[in-house]
Amino acid sequence: MVLVRTESESLSRIPRRVQTLIPAGDVPVLHSSAGGSTVRAMEGNRGRASRCREPGVTGGRRSRGAEAAARDERREPERSVTGGEDGDGLQANSVTEGEANERVEQGGQQERSEDSVTGGRRSRGAEVWKLCALLLGLFVAACDRSESDATQDFTVGVCHVRSFENAEIAAEAGATSIRNTISWRALDPAGSGVVVPKAQQERQKDARRLGLKLLTPIAYSHPLYDGGGYPVSEKSVTAYAQASAFAAAALRHPQPVFEIWNEWNLGIGMPAEAGKGAPRDYVRLLSAAYDVMKKKPHPPTVLGGVMAGAGLTDDWLEQACEAGMLRHLDGLSFHPYCYWMEGLKVLPEQGMLWLIRSLEEIVDRYPGGARVPLYLTEIGWPTYEGDGGVSLDEQAQFAARTLLLARANRRIRGVWWFNLRDRDSSSDRMNDRFGLLFSDGTPKPAFFAFRDTARLLGNVVDARHERLGGTVHAMRLTLRDGRHAIACWVARPNVQARIEVATTKPGIASVQLIGSGMERRAEESKGRIVVSVGNMPVVLFGVDEDAALQPTVVGR
Repeated sequence: MVLVRTESESLSRIPRRVQTLIPAGDVPVLHSSAGGSTVRAMEGNRGRASRCREPGVTGGRRSRGAEAAARDERREPERSVTGGEDGDGLQANSVTEGEANERVEQGGQQERSEDSVTGGRRSRGAEVWKLCALLLGLFVAACDRSESDATQDFTVGVCHVRSFENAEIAAEAGATSIRNTISWRALDPAGSGVVVPKAQQERQKDARRLGLKLLTPIAYSHPLYDGGGYPVSEKSVTAYAQASAFAAAALRHPQPVFEIWNEWNLGIGMPAEAGKGAPRDYVRLLSAAYDVMKKKPHPPTVLGGVMAGAGLTDDWLEQACEAGMLRHLDGLSFHPYCYWMEGLKVLPEQGMLWLIRSLEEIVDRYPGGARVPLYLTEIGWPTYEGDGGVSLDEQAQFAARTLLLARANRRIRGVWWFNLRDRDSSSDRMNDRFGLLFSDGTPKPAFFAFRDTARLLGNVVDARHERLGGTVHAMRLTLRDGRHAIACWVARPNVQARIEVATTKPGIASVQLIGSGMERRAEESKGRIVVSVGNMPVVLFGVDEDAALQPTVVGR
């Protein structure tokens, strides 16, 4: 059985507790009498089981993910093409043609010796061709690396996945990673030996079965070290580093990623009297853990910072960078929440992007800072009636737009939504209501928006963000099959716009409203596609790569 929404439902009319059940695999095709167009229910929201346990139903995509994870685990580290055994230290374009001929002449005696073994004499021209081929190979490899950097894999994840059922739902939501914290206390409960908690072992098994990656923060104080406060003494820093290294070795997983602590800069998870953690103390802890973890035979990716917001309060980020934080991490993680901001800054286009830009400006001032990858390991908006809360529809819109905006930043390697499920949907505590699902498992509108966007981005190799004047935004997407798509939306609440898109490929464009799960043929007239957009992104498929866009705001 599957959780779906009917084709007649709109985001504004979804009941809070509605589950429509249809047999798994039943993918209806609806024919519209208007112009003979065909409207088909997308695979995601109609025919795939979000909770089905029969491997045959949901096994297609997951099996491929599991196979890819197994291949990644078996893959040997790649050697540099510009040095070492294979490259012999040569750099592309470092040998001129004259130098190549001179080397051939000087190596004549060695060639004759080699010829006696191979049974023939190589000509000088053959050697030159061989060298040219080598240089060409190095050049092509360099181009491949550049292209790989430009199309860096982008991870979409969710936080707090505590069961196999929830891991299945996360995978159905298009997530490729789950983020669960291990407490330092659970790793070393008696202070005399490190163990891996059984719950974390189960989550590792779940991730393997579903082809999901693991993001694991190791955090929070230990009552046996420094009086339950921040680990600042040499003994406690060493103990934390050893526990982290043990966890990294024991939880070896395809492409494992670990975070050193969680929101040290805000004091999350600490006794109230501990206050905020000092940046220099954090860098000492990060440095110790990083050095030990990276010495393991299969070193994981280690993220540092793990900051609430962007570390701007009290110049925390700046002080951490001054203390050398960027030298002891593989990526910088942070949590650019903006739900607490006033007015339009609550929008991802304003508050979130401002936090990201502010962080980049600080980090880029330090040696190597501009090359540090960024990870948004928590982001979200709560469906809550008090200050900082947003409506169900707004949460859905912000989820889709957050993923799109993050994907357009080449430095950002992934986004993790906080959380998969509400802790308690009836609670009057804001922190309990960030989920894509209600606490009883019923999906919110944000679940469908997240799923459609995550699946779209799983097929994207490049994304470019454009602001079309005022409040209209566009995201130009290049898909893995070579096609192009454009996602458009209006950021200002309750404003509509009409966008005209020039096309040289009549009859092939289609349009999808994110969150609806429905795709239809685009309306065309005289070489132009006309689409109406609002606060939820609309995606046009099959358009020209650099199609001209003409937006017109038509009112509220």
